[in-house]
Amino acid sequence: QASAQPSLAERVSRPKTRAILGLMRLNFLSVGQRCIIPCEYFYEPYYQAGVRAVRWRIGRPGNVPMGIAGIYRRSSFSDGTQGWSFAMLTVNADDHPFMSRFHAPGDEKRMVLILDAEQYGPWLQSDVDHAHKFFQQWHGELQGEPAPLAPPRATGELF
Repeated sequence: QASAQPSLAERVSRPKTRAILGLMRLNFLSVGQRCIIPCEYFYEPYYQAGVRAVRWRIGRPGNVPMGIAGIYRRSSFSDGTQGWSFAMLTVNADDHPFMSRFHAPGDEKRMVLILDAEQYGPWLQSDVDHAHKFFQQWHGELQGEPAPLAPPRATGELF
């Protein structure tokens, strides 16, 4: 009897998910170390054949806000100040119908871990051993459009 082989997406995303869960177990055991990052948009590089990457703005239709699963910690910065730093968690998106088109050709496709509103409380309150159930692609509707950065302004000139 042949055993089922995991897909490429599963083989690529499992180690990253395991690494994040391991990090959470070691450093973010407290419920207060997980967060929800509110946003209307996030930005990803979109590559067209033979063309340099263009920054795209991605969000939900109608500018509906979304919450991205994150982790945070108190940090000491190089200037001696202290503050908070956070990371948006991501999952593999190689087979996602929309997000698979972003990032450089040949690179793993990743997407932020978007939570549905009813998942906010469980994400913040579940024990670390159950956090893995949140590490999945979000299949709600997303839309995007080019949003290139403005060229840098010349410095030292009045006009």
